[in-house]
Amino acid sequence: MINIIDWGYIFKWGVIGICVFSILIIIAAITRIQRFVRDEEGRLRKDMPIAGRLFMFIWALMMLGFFIISSYFDLSYSEQFRFGYFFLNNFLIYLVILFYDTFIIDILVIVVLHPDFLNFPKTEGYTSIPFHLKTLIPGTLYGLALSLISSVICWYFL
Repeated sequence: MINIIDWGYIFKWGVIGICVFSILIIIAAITRIQRFVRDEEGRLRKDMPIAGRLFMFIWALMMLGFFIISSYFDLSYSEQFRFGYFFLNNFLIYLVILFYDTFIIDILVIVVLHPDFLNFPKTEGYTSIPFHLKTLIPGTLYGLALSLISSVICWYFL
């Protein structure tokens, strides 16, 4: 029987991804880089400066690199060495990180706990659960694209 989902891989790299993501969130909060990407309402800026665009581009490259590195170390030697195998497993890791970001970081920490020391404004983006739930659809589409690109790279080069 062919197993197309490697749950050990997803757990291992999902936990690593959550840890790396948490560190990056802390760095972004300390450096306040998010002000280049998000407005006071917590939405992506329509007039995003070059620093914000650069940050978003670097973020996408880091995610691609993360998927490629994880695939290289844990999936490339698998007998299930197929495009769909890379894609599905990397997309599931992305979903683990997306759900962590949405439900733990955004909803639990930012909306529910809303710690004063983080100095978040009292706007919709920082106080509304539906605001954050609406980001799941575009976030999932973004993850599909990243998983597709990284899987093509892995399938072709690994």
